[in-house]
Amino acid sequence: MSRLCVMICRVDDENNPDELTLLSRQDLPGLDGQQLAPATTLDQIETQAVTAGQELIRQLVCHQWQTFDQQLAAEVQRLSPPVDAEL
Repeated sequence: MSRLCVMICRVDDENNPDELTLLSRQDLPGLDGQQLAPATTLDQIETQAVTAGQELIRQLVCHQWQTFDQQLAAEVQRLSPPVDAEL
């Protein structure tokens, strides 16, 4: 049986956008028609989608923050080269 998943990937080379680095993957919950109540099926599916979406956004923000932090650290190192300890 097939299922859906969502991946967060990073493109490291703009000249080769098809080469991706997988940062995280989230499998979406499958739907079992026999477990869904007909009167609330749409509500149940929407609740699952919102929950999965919130987790994906949380992961995306974490990855963005890590990337930003690494860029800032690299910039600080570039602007503040090590100095000799000799006085």
